[in-house]
Amino acid sequence: MIDPTSYQSLGTLLRDAFIQFKSDTAFVEMNRKREASRHTYAEAKATGERVAQRLEDLGVEAGSRVAILMSNQPAWLLSAYGALYRGATLVPLDYKLQAPEQAALMAHCTPKVLITEYPIWRKLAALKTPIDVEHILVTEAPEGVDLGDAMRWESLPEEAAPTFVARAPEDIATIVYSSGTGGQAKGCMLSHRAYLAQARVLMDLYPMVRGDKYFSILPTNHAIDFMCGFIVPLCSGGLVVHQRTLRPEFILDTMRRMAVTHMALVPLVLTAFERAIREKLDALPKAKRQMVEALANMNESLTVKRPKPTISRLLLRPIHDAFGGKLQFLFCGGAFVDRQRAEFFYRLGIPVVIGYGLTEACTVATVNDLKPFRGDSVGRPVAGTEVVIDAPNDQGVGQVLIKGDTLMSGYLDAPELTAETLIDGWLHTGDLGYVDASGHLHLVGRSKNM
Repeated sequence: MIDPTSYQSLGTLLRDAFIQFKSDTAFVEMNRKREASRHTYAEAKATGERVAQRLEDLGVEAGSRVAILMSNQPAWLLSAYGALYRGATLVPLDYKLQAPEQAALMAHCTPKVLITEYPIWRKLAALKTPIDVEHILVTEAPEGVDLGDAMRWESLPEEAAPTFVARAPEDIATIVYSSGTGGQAKGCMLSHRAYLAQARVLMDLYPMVRGDKYFSILPTNHAIDFMCGFIVPLCSGGLVVHQRTLRPEFILDTMRRMAVTHMALVPLVLTAFERAIREKLDALPKAKRQMVEALANMNESLTVKRPKPTISRLLLRPIHDAFGGKLQFLFCGGAFVDRQRAEFFYRLGIPVVIGYGLTEACTVATVNDLKPFRGDSVGRPVAGTEVVIDAPNDQGVGQVLIKGDTLMSGYLDAPELTAETLIDGWLHTGDLGYVDASGHLHLVGRSKNM
């Protein structure tokens, strides 16, 4: 494992990771039930630096903005590495937005280069008002198609010796757009220091080891997958699995084929997993269902203080085998996580890690450390982060405030909004909650649109 906090920037961190684990597999992409591509760390480094060379040729330098607008795939991470190698500021954009919304975000952040995929480029190119981006690289464009002024991503320089551009911890690494319940898009400026600090915290809490496999199904532009599906696995010598088709049957097939160890998902997918398990259990004869229930009870009693994956897999092997037999954690967030559902999975020996985070705080501010597992809260503050309740009422409920190294530097071109949100070093989240006697945070609602 590489210590992220011993580096000055994401670019230097990733460059060393690609060298240290050069012979290991970094990325595998699945297309339905077959493997579409595979990259070793050495191959990924070489391709990423070819991207960096192309960006250098296009005039990208320290602080230039490079927007990435594509679905989860190795080209996303390779492009990000190339941009960070050149000292650029990444702008990850949501590929699920409509083209006019994507164009509006680009008009706000004014990237020098856009890296996107062909289906998205077609929609952007069809807009009545063309997007104002100096250079566009398009992946997977069909042979012979006219891309106009855009360039094929695949036509990277064969020989690459790009100039590495160092960045300082306080420099802006990314501009990540967050829209609250009011719908106002805000560009959160996140520093290299914020990412390095957050990566170290998560690696300490939920360590990955060389050869572990992270299944990336959440959009990589989102904070949690950028961290857990990009930075953390590569610092650990892990393998990142991508899949374009996210139908449940293909997700489960890939989990089995690749023996996935770590995965982040939203509650909707967790619900689908529970439904699949319950349907199989309901189809069993009564005696077998009772046996499974008894084994789940035994597992629950043996894992009261902390997860014990070896024991859980021994007791409930068929259930674990359905998920690949190696699954260690399911990280779940982005919406309310039902307590009973989380407890259901823990009884089966599959810990659901529940946390609380927001883009303005990089990834997570609080998380359950599973010592012991609790499904009723969003956990304790992570190391280096303070959480307080502002102006609590008689029940101890007030606005959640956060302070720490992982906070954003501010909102892009929005000093007034920044001043309203970051006050004396404290992030005013707009979320209402309380902290119980054991230091766990509980969320109960919103105090404003953020």
